[in-house]
Amino acid sequence: MLLAAKAGDTTAEALLLARLQPVVRRFCARRLGAAASRWADCDDITQEVLAAVHKQLPRFSRSVDLLLPLAYTIAGNKISDHYRRLGREPEVPAVDLPDAPDESGDPAAVVCARETRRELGQLLGSLSPAQGAIVRMRLVEGMSARDTGNALGRSPEAVRVAQHRALALLREQLVVADGVLVLPCLR
Repeated sequence: MLLAAKAGDTTAEALLLARLQPVVRRFCARRLGAAASRWADCDDITQEVLAAVHKQLPRFSRSVDLLLPLAYTIAGNKISDHYRRLGREPEVPAVDLPDAPDESGDPAAVVCARETRRELGQLLGSLSPAQGAIVRMRLVEGMSARDTGNALGRSPEAVRVAQHRALALLREQLVVADGVLVLPCLR
C-alpha cells in the first residue's frame, strides 16, 4: 500500500501521516484525560509521535498493518515521558471549578467518590504498562480483543490472557472488609 512507495516519496509519507494524525491524537487525548490544560500537551505529544513515525518510515520494511501498533507504542512512551517530566517539574494547577453547582447535597459523598477515583487510578498504576494499556483499552475504552491486539501487536488470545492476569493482580490487591470494598491505600 502506502509503504510500497519509494522511501523518498514525500507525497505518500505526507498522506500516511495525515491519516495517522487523528488516530494518534485521539489515543493521546484518551490517555491524557479531559483536563483543559492537557489539550496543548496532547497536540505537542501527537506531533512528537508523528515525527518519530516519520523518522522510522525509511527503515520500516514491514507491512502497513504494523504501522499503527508502532504509532501506539511510540505514543505510549511519549505520554510516559510527559508524565515523568511533570513529576520532576510540578506545575501549580489552577483550581478546577465545576461547570455547575453540586446538586448531591452530600459533600462527604463527593469527596469519597473523588478519593475512590484517585485510589483506582493508583491501583491501575500498579500494573505493568502493557497490562495497564490492555485494561484501559478493553474496559475503559470498550475496544474488542482483536482491536486491542492490533493496536498492541498481539493476538486477541494473548490480549485476553493478559487482561485476565491483570484483573487477577488487581483482585489480589483489593480487600473486602465487612462487605465493603477497601482499596490498598485506605487500609
